[in-house]
Amino acid sequence: MLCVTTANCFIAFLLYKTQRNIPGLWMIASGHLLSTLSLFFIGAQNPHLVTLHNVLALPAQSLIAGGISAFFGRRPHLWAPLIIAILTLVFWEGVQWFDPDQVKARVVVATLFLALPFTATGLVIRRSREVAPVARNFMLTCIILHVVLLFGRCALSLYHPDPRYVISDPIRSLFFLEVTLTNTLFFYGILIIVGSYLSSDLQKQAENLAAERRLKAELRQFLHILGHELRTPLAVIGRAVEMIETLQPDPPQAVANRLETVRATVTRVDALIQNLLTAERAGLESGQSQVLDLTGIVSDTMVTLAEKHGPDRMRLHCAEQPIPVSGDREMLSTAVINVLDNALKYSPPEARVEITVSRQGGHAVVRVRDHGIGFPPDQVRRVGERFFRADNAKAQQGTGLGLHIVNTIAARHGGRLEVRNAPDGGAEVILAIHIA
Repeated sequence: MLCVTTANCFIAFLLYKTQRNIPGLWMIASGHLLSTLSLFFIGAQNPHLVTLHNVLALPAQSLIAGGISAFFGRRPHLWAPLIIAILTLVFWEGVQWFDPDQVKARVVVATLFLALPFTATGLVIRRSREVAPVARNFMLTCIILHVVLLFGRCALSLYHPDPRYVISDPIRSLFFLEVTLTNTLFFYGILIIVGSYLSSDLQKQAENLAAERRLKAELRQFLHILGHELRTPLAVIGRAVEMIETLQPDPPQAVANRLETVRATVTRVDALIQNLLTAERAGLESGQSQVLDLTGIVSDTMVTLAEKHGPDRMRLHCAEQPIPVSGDREMLSTAVINVLDNALKYSPPEARVEITVSRQGGHAVVRVRDHGIGFPPDQVRRVGERFFRADNAKAQQGTGLGLHIVNTIAARHGGRLEVRNAPDGGAEVILAIHIA
């Protein structure tokens, strides 16, 4: 019996530690702990140790009954085990003082203190509809069996000619067997209820995941439509500017200035739309994962940016062997482009940007070092936030989405983005991606 109760106590505390959201588990774990402690005094000859056994055992069963009631939606009452403990202490010590041989009274009181909490729990279970019917019916059957055995032993004590027959060795052996059996059945019922809770939680999570996927699919479709609908009028405006310049190759200065303003505005709005859509898609999509050479991605990106910033603005330092990463090529290329473009944009035209690709532990790392304006020291921690632009970056056009996109893509690939100021001026941006 001690082994079974100890095992139940250990499993109950393990369940409580891992499933804090299930009500009543802490009461069941505490009840099994008290039951385990009480068994160390069950065969004691000292009357005070017998009292201690009952002071631990009877409230323990009340705690277990309260925990089971909590499974079925009833708020547990901590005063019940406390009152039972106090009454047990007073009664057992009083009986030991006035009539130590009064066995029948002790059996009747113990029966009441054990049967009443479980009877109340049975009524709660009967009315509850919060737990699966299988678990509810099994637990209700266990409680009925337990209460019937309790009152049967009580009746045997009251009507048997020998008042001490109920504590004789054969009856005590049956009692130990009964306690072991009922505790095992109760604990099995508790495991069934916990399983029903976990099954319900998994079903809810599956439903939430399916709803989230539907929402993401709708949002992707909306972004696609939005990008198309916004870019169409911008393209019409841009072509109109080109047509005007074709029909009137030498317009007045005021007209030329206005056309240049329109063209610059169209370009800026188009870039803003592209960044917004890229940021949203980076947050929504994981992309198609494949094994890629990060060094090759960086080299291709440098070729693309060389047309805009010049071929001599960047210098690459990398290992001779490829550094494989697992991810989506388009997303990783976007991340590298944003990091390099930022470094080039916020550096003087004559300053060179140093790019290093290397392995560091389990990550492939792209380290970009520039000699530009750097980051305000009090704002470094905010770099990468959505729409955040540092105070010293306001002179350049931007949306505050570039490094936010990089940060999102890095997180999508199990990596990270780090930014810092270099000791001798400029900024250092580190993009780390898990090695495949």
